[in-house]
Amino acid sequence: MSKAQLAKFRAIVRLGRPFTHRLLCCSHYVEGRTVEVLGLAPEETRVVYNGANLDRFDQARRRLLTSRRPSQVLSVGMVATLESHKDQDTLIRAAAELEQRGVQLRVRLIGDGSRRAELEALVKQLGAPVDFLGSRADFPDRMAELDVFVFSTTDREGLGIALIEAMAAGVPVIASDVPACREVLDGGKYGLLVPPRSSAALADAIQTLGSDLSSASQLAEAARGRALREFSGEAMADSYLDALAIEKVSAVRNIAAPAA
Repeated sequence: MSKAQLAKFRAIVRLGRPFTHRLLCCSHYVEGRTVEVLGLAPEETRVVYNGANLDRFDQARRRLLTSRRPSQVLSVGMVATLESHKDQDTLIRAAAELEQRGVQLRVRLIGDGSRRAELEALVKQLGAPVDFLGSRADFPDRMAELDVFVFSTTDREGLGIALIEAMAAGVPVIASDVPACREVLDGGKYGLLVPPRSSAALADAIQTLGSDLSSASQLAEAARGRALREFSGEAMADSYLDALAIEKVSAVRNIAAPAA
């Protein structure tokens, strides 16, 4: 966030204080930064995770369970905007390093952005086995086809919805060890965490998961449960109701009740 954006946000928070007693944050990491930067008291904030429509990713996984065929080429992918707060560079360098080690793989980058030409130039320079698929409406299916999902990002990450979607799709995940990803993966319990900007560490992690797909699938199944349990749209709605002190059953009844 730029200085101008931060000043604007601070002003909005000050203006809103007479009308609200709590600022909702999308992760504990964002909550901590909000308290620190805006000078709020901890009781003035609360975490409500951003929810996502995870059913379509779970459904994509189910569709592919019976039709998928084993391949000798490891399919690795990342879904993210091609902007500076992400870090596709490290994944591209890891792909080139793995190819030099003799690992057969293909990396697919789904998403678009202002850095595409720069990243394409890096792929050409390194001769990395990387394809740019652009923005895709069918990305839940493309994600579910992966052997390994990589979320290479920076400490500017607030939560990481694409990481959560990959978990829901039942794909083993690797992420940069930054606060938001560490929170989503519960310190590495639900996926591998690697030092940011380390292509060698990322290459090692991809090779580890790719060489033991049975263990990787067990890790992925546990992560899928966490995603569907903690980060669904329903979980987000429940958290909002709780934050607003609205009783869940009565709220549902009121929404469902016909007009008099």
